[in-house]
Amino acid sequence: MDVQVNNKNISLTKQDFLAAGGEGSIYIKGSTAYKIYADPHKMIPVGKIQELSILTDPNIIKPEAIILSNHKPVGYTMRFVKDTHALCQLFTKSFKDRYGLTSDMCLDLMRQMQRTIHHIHSHNILIVDLNEMNFLSNNKFDEVFFIDVDSYQTSHYQATALMESVRDRHSKTFNEGTDWFSFAIVTFQLLIGIHPYKGKHPKIKTLDERMEHNISVFNKDVGVPQSCLSFNTIPKPYLDWYMATFERGLREPPPMDMSKSIAVAVASVITGSNNFEIKELFSCKWDIYQYARYLQGECLVGNGICFNRRHYLANGMPCHIGFFGSTPIAARIKNDQVELINVRTQQGITTQISAEKLMSYNSRIYAKSGENILEIQLFGAEAQPVAGTKVVGKVLGHATQVFTGIIIQNLLGTYYASIFPEEGKCIQERLAFLDGYRIIDAKYDNGVIMAVGIRNGKYDRFIYCADSQQLKKVEDISFSGLNFVVLDSGVCVSINEHGQVELFNKNDITKMKVIDDPAIHGGLKLFSDGAQVLAANGNKLCSIKMR
Repeated sequence: MDVQVNNKNISLTKQDFLAAGGEGSIYIKGSTAYKIYADPHKMIPVGKIQELSILTDPNIIKPEAIILSNHKPVGYTMRFVKDTHALCQLFTKSFKDRYGLTSDMCLDLMRQMQRTIHHIHSHNILIVDLNEMNFLSNNKFDEVFFIDVDSYQTSHYQATALMESVRDRHSKTFNEGTDWFSFAIVTFQLLIGIHPYKGKHPKIKTLDERMEHNISVFNKDVGVPQSCLSFNTIPKPYLDWYMATFERGLREPPPMDMSKSIAVAVASVITGSNNFEIKELFSCKWDIYQYARYLQGECLVGNGICFNRRHYLANGMPCHIGFFGSTPIAARIKNDQVELINVRTQQGITTQISAEKLMSYNSRIYAKSGENILEIQLFGAEAQPVAGTKVVGKVLGHATQVFTGIIIQNLLGTYYASIFPEEGKCIQERLAFLDGYRIIDAKYDNGVIMAVGIRNGKYDRFIYCADSQQLKKVEDISFSGLNFVVLDSGVCVSINEHGQVELFNKNDITKMKVIDDPAIHGGLKLFSDGAQVLAANGNKLCSIKMR
């Protein structure tokens, strides 16, 4: 596609493609994004672009130059920021654990958002659709970017969209107060991990009723999943503001001046039940976020690595774990370069591998580097290995997301998954059921793919068994992250968004069994050693068996 921007000819190819949506497609060249409308008649008015130009905060990704095709406007350019996460991905405890995202860091992002909203309001502009999909965090989690700015309400142009999950049921108009109400909903999810009007109430079930009657998670009759963080992690001035906003109808900005007072949430003690036998195996020095096993080697990963019940590398996490023979290898990215560490010797392994993202699966480490998927390979002696790479797959550089065990790319509006069942092998499979969604989370394990996508303001979870090609869709969930394992026997064990256990064989998902048991909850992180289900509860590693 050939277009013109500021009297310059620009050629946009499929290698530049980032994503497609209902309005059109986005392409990337360098630090510039190009939004091309499918229907040019639906393009944002040029006058609105001019009214938005008054916003000067650099973290507001606003429309910039007009894109022309055959001398007619078809889109606009904007700043492109690479290596970002949708803000909603930061909501779950599993994501926070995986990336070392602390409550302090979340508070800093929140306060940065707060300052930027004040800047927007100071120019008589409203965000209106202030939902979690309209913000991005960088991969260091110290900056937050405002996107979809073309939907903002300016002096002469009304807002064009509003997600139901952030709509104020107590106001028939849009104003600064409704923006702050939406901000409260989004940031509460960032800090605690649940929508403030979700959780279980014995009588009032729907989101509409809960919001209309101001019955939030602070209500004494509302039960909150154990996968959520403690309310004590919120500084008291903010906590008071949240309670007044959700329970008493306050529509004002939060306080600006406060000190951070972070309390550490204590993991609950798990015991057995009539359904499950739960046995504690080991107590680590730190909370366990990842588990990796190969041959006789076992790694527990948190703020450090515990290998075969011995503690190593107490700092510098998070990381990904692979094995070279019986030796665990820790991998992470620093300044776009892959760092490898021999866990036994705690020595670095020389490498010159450039990459944007890492992933580990079945004791192997993979890297996304531009359009290449690399399998990191090690050679030589275990004590002093030499690192190399093998290209095992190709993807579109911009339109690709890396998750646990799976890489998903948006190929000009159609989704494909790359999975890695064995060494040196990559299988790419079409996932048509994801088309039209924005993918928030995904995981692959031993033949089962789970993915969470958002469309029309609602999160849906998909369970796809690759061998049997069976698909199950769970609609309109409360997004809490994916938490499942598949044993060598083919049995899949999942803790769903309600804290219930889902059990099924990957060859027949139609016979899924759902168990509601107080001994199993969303605060547990599931792993497996191939034959049995393991779970981390804080710093404790446990085994779980059906009675």
